[in-house]
Amino acid sequence: MVAGATVALLSTIGLWYAFTTIKRRIDRAIVGFVSQPDKDHPSPLAVWFDQAASILSARLILQAKTTLMGMASVDAKAESKAEASALKSAQPGLATILSLLPGSKRLMRNPALMSLAAGLMDKVGAVGAPAAAPRNGNGNGITSPFKL
Repeated sequence: MVAGATVALLSTIGLWYAFTTIKRRIDRAIVGFVSQPDKDHPSPLAVWFDQAASILSARLILQAKTTLMGMASVDAKAESKAEASALKSAQPGLATILSLLPGSKRLMRNPALMSLAAGLMDKVGAVGAPAAAPRNGNGNGITSPFKL
């Protein structure tokens, strides 16, 4: 019975010693992580927070930039569609020809080329337009081989 009590007492002392040693090591690790080693160097916790804040702010800025660029892209596409619609209503012949060309989007974005193309289209339209029928004395445009 004395041997059993001695084993129990030694086991208790061993467990207490192990517990206090482990607790001391954990306390030292926490204090070392949180406290500043000297005046020139920040604590590891402060370094970790600084790095986390830098990463978080960079990602937030990237997200905001992506959102704003997307909104600008939508606005540019809407403006481009409005310009194409204005071109179709102003010059339907030119718009039809440009829709058949592979590089028409580049041409539509350049105002100088668009004005040149519109001028050429006006000249082609004037040459290809049917001539007005001559009017006879009664005011209508019907011509007759007989003089009235």
